[in-house]
Amino acid sequence: MAARRPAFLGLILALSGGVLAAQATGGVNALVALVAFAAVLGIAVRGALLLASHVRDLRATDAEAPWSALVVRGSRERLGPVLMSTVITALVLLPLVLLGGVVGAEIILPLAVIIWGGLLTTSFFTLFVVPAVLLRFEPQQSPGAPAGQGTAAPTESRDAS
Repeated sequence: MAARRPAFLGLILALSGGVLAAQATGGVNALVALVAFAAVLGIAVRGALLLASHVRDLRATDAEAPWSALVVRGSRERLGPVLMSTVITALVLLPLVLLGGVVGAEIILPLAVIIWGGLLTTSFFTLFVVPAVLLRFEPQQSPGAPAGQGTAAPTESRDAS
């Protein structure tokens, strides 16, 4: 369940960035907006899950390190790939944004604007919010303990006699 928290939060932040960008540019074509939001949501979830997975891989290889140090290390190691994918996607969309006056621009421009707005919030989310969520909600289970066992308090059994 803890692995899903960053991804679900990312969906909200990605949607908010896309909606704000769409409102700032004066409207949205419904079908194009759905396509753009689908792309932004995919990028947001992928970034969150890759970061969370990388931090958990680090935990598997270095079980003695404190969780906070692993989150910081994993975030630093994922910084480059997150920024590169964001910059490349923004550069690919640049010609679509600059299409003004070309036939079909009224359809393509909202797509590019929504994805750009979503990319801004998704990048912020992946670089800053996911590590904070991982620090706050990741269970601090002991090394070698099976998944799901860790800090949960033991339950007392009651006899029915």
